[in-house]
Amino acid sequence: MLMTLCRAADVYFIHDLARVNPQTGGCWEAESLYSTALPPDYRARNAVWDSSRGLVSLKALPDEVAAFQAVVASDSPITIDKIEVTDLQGPDRIPAGKQVEIFREWFQKVGIPSENSMHHIFSFGKGWYASPLIPMSAPGLKPAFAYPMKLPCPQNRIEGQKAHAFWIDLHVPPEAKAGLYRGKIRVRLDGNKREFTLEVRVGSRLIPQRNHSGYHAISQGMRSLLVTQPGLARDVWFLFHAHRLDLEPYSYYLETEERGRNLRIHWDRHVPNPEQVHLGSVNMERDIVPYLRPGAYTEKNGYHGPAQNVAPGWLTLPQQTGWFMRKGIDVDTSADYNETFLASCSLFALKWKEWKLTQRLQMFINKADEPRDRAAFELAFRHGEMAAEAGRRYGLDFLFRIDAASVSAWLGRRYSKTWTMDSLYDWFGDRVHVWNINPSFGGCEIESAEKLRAREAKGQQFWIYASNTSGQPAIGNNEIDCEAVGTLTWMWVPWKHRVAGTMIWEAFFASFGPALADTFWTSPLPHTAIPNDIGYPNGDVSCLFPWEFISTKPCAVPGIQLKLLRRGSQDVGYLFLLSQLKGNRAMADSICASLLGPCLWDLPCDIRKGDGWRKHREGTLVPGDPGLTYMHGRWSHNPEDWIKARYSAFEAIKGIP
Repeated sequence: MLMTLCRAADVYFIHDLARVNPQTGGCWEAESLYSTALPPDYRARNAVWDSSRGLVSLKALPDEVAAFQAVVASDSPITIDKIEVTDLQGPDRIPAGKQVEIFREWFQKVGIPSENSMHHIFSFGKGWYASPLIPMSAPGLKPAFAYPMKLPCPQNRIEGQKAHAFWIDLHVPPEAKAGLYRGKIRVRLDGNKREFTLEVRVGSRLIPQRNHSGYHAISQGMRSLLVTQPGLARDVWFLFHAHRLDLEPYSYYLETEERGRNLRIHWDRHVPNPEQVHLGSVNMERDIVPYLRPGAYTEKNGYHGPAQNVAPGWLTLPQQTGWFMRKGIDVDTSADYNETFLASCSLFALKWKEWKLTQRLQMFINKADEPRDRAAFELAFRHGEMAAEAGRRYGLDFLFRIDAASVSAWLGRRYSKTWTMDSLYDWFGDRVHVWNINPSFGGCEIESAEKLRAREAKGQQFWIYASNTSGQPAIGNNEIDCEAVGTLTWMWVPWKHRVAGTMIWEAFFASFGPALADTFWTSPLPHTAIPNDIGYPNGDVSCLFPWEFISTKPCAVPGIQLKLLRRGSQDVGYLFLLSQLKGNRAMADSICASLLGPCLWDLPCDIRKGDGWRKHREGTLVPGDPGLTYMHGRWSHNPEDWIKARYSAFEAIKGIP
């Protein structure tokens, strides 16, 4: 029974591809930044909500996590007593207590709209944007963040706040039978209750258990976490697995003794260094290896989420240059370093066989990251030679990766003025297996899909990675003050172009501890110097937040960026499943084409002509300039279209016997 709410409070629901504006109660995606946006009546009716029926409706496959947002808006102060979801009844019962998780959205003030030196970021502008998500069921949740809560929120301190927003995850059990399930969403405000109907149509096919997006959540911060708070490792591994991402704890250091052929590696020794975290060592046997096994992700082991009994797909080898430098071994071409490097590969190969793990392995050398001069290229070349030698000697099967920033002739000329990118590829030959590309317009402006396919035929792969200079029109923006579908393009664009691997650089920096917790919750730019010449990526590396700000007990606190990456990974799961069932990619590619126009290396060359391109190169394009729109990504900027595309795949899968 619907009851009249005091103070004319408004409750509406919106899908997971909109960013709520707490100062207006609306959504940023309704702004006129793009030619396509949310429909004007989205608060009354949208892809998941029909206010005339009080109905939230979703579609999901078994083992998928379907998400939506509840927004409570009021011009007058009110108290939100509680928001809850009941069990869902249908062909089976979906118990809310186990399968539903509710988060309170925490907003961060963007005072400097996101931008970068390549002018590829399109921000909605100054204002407040949700980033951290407070799990309302977190152990030890501080009273200030628990129910009941005030609107306006005295803790968040949002000027003129008119709305609170809540993120709701519904995990459909893998064993759920196909059909329609119904439950209730109960919202209590100032002691008054309002009920809404929640309907979930569950498909008959299990969403693929493995991550088919090829997406890696690279995180140097995992090293700091394993050094300073190893007890939190289990929760963090579980969190990323539940979001269908392969967590990559690259640049982790193991304790060693001696060097050269006498090198000894302690796989089970945790050596913290509170003063200099980067010099600490991790216990790989305890904090990494167990979470590379499928058995870690089971109910028996305390894991409650999707993709049960499935192991992560990748691991980066620990042979970072810093690992050796911290022991006083200079990274150069000296016999001492070369011998120590090869010895570490030999010892790892023996241990890998002992562990009997199945992950694909990759090696990345941080001192050869984005080489910009001849010396850096030659350092990368030498490591490629040693990596190949280690593979031959010890049977260690891994991919050697270079993060190249660009795949244009510009990069080749960094080595020699007469070289092209082809010259550079030929020089490295089979020493490099993966060229990892920063997908900015400038970085992809010369190469074509045909040239990349030809290189792949020779055994080289091309991946893309998100950094602070990637962006439109090559691919979408990840920043919290940009459209939410920008993050999804990082899954859909690689599907379209058959890119073998994708990664976020980085998922999080682990700056845990009371001293820094407040900064990471209140500032969207905690790692950014102001001013600087590179840019301002609001909400960068924001998949995980320090727990000390909101809880008295350790817990893994996600960010909205992690939720959007999960949505993209699940979307690719739909496309992969549809392709498998149909025996080809034609229908999945057609659905993809309904959203995406030219991107990455098939952007039209004429984009570089005219006054708009001149302004772009000069950095003089500003919002409101008519020339700005030509740099917009050629995909739908209306979130509703992305949901319709996924539901098209859902219906197509349902119709296949």
